[in-house]
Amino acid sequence: MNHRAQAGQFARMRTDAAACRAFARLAAAGLLCLLYACTGRGAGDKGAAAPAGATGTPAAASTQSVCDRKLLTAADVAGIVTPPIIGTKDIPGDPQSCSFETGEFAAVQVTLRPGNGRVTVDAWTSGKMQLSAAPLAGVGDHAVWVDSLNEVDAEKNDVLCSIEARTPSEHYRAAPAELQQRLGALCNKIFAANAS
Repeated sequence: MNHRAQAGQFARMRTDAAACRAFARLAAAGLLCLLYACTGRGAGDKGAAAPAGATGTPAAASTQSVCDRKLLTAADVAGIVTPPIIGTKDIPGDPQSCSFETGEFAAVQVTLRPGNGRVTVDAWTSGKMQLSAAPLAGVGDHAVWVDSLNEVDAEKNDVLCSIEARTPSEHYRAAPAELQQRLGALCNKIFAANAS
């Protein structure tokens, strides 16, 4: 096989791998939406009471994102992805999520959802999700690391913290062990700030 043919084949393989990662993220997002819908909490009940025994879930948590509430700043997420963070962006249709943007594809997406923490983390740990996840100690009450998404999903008092380092390739993010620690520490910081 000549060099041009090999280069073309390599380019197709990279494109196929990127498409598989995108499909995996889409499938995981769809499954999370389904789980969210099955909990009986929809967009219309933002002001619904927290489950019995839940604490640290101020009403602002259900109507504003982490970015709007300034629970995290660009300095907190600096170095997780490259190029540098240049601002924040709301996620259309999801007032509980926001993204720290770089101006390119790379970003750090953050979600804080009261009332969905346990069911979401349980779905990951029980294998109900299409992707595999590993337990992550020291974050909230329970947490998992989803390597294929570069994501930590954690819950504390049934509040879900989900942070994804969205990157186009492996060289755009910190080493996996460092990334787990950084994202987990950010969830812990959010949980502490949300409880006050």
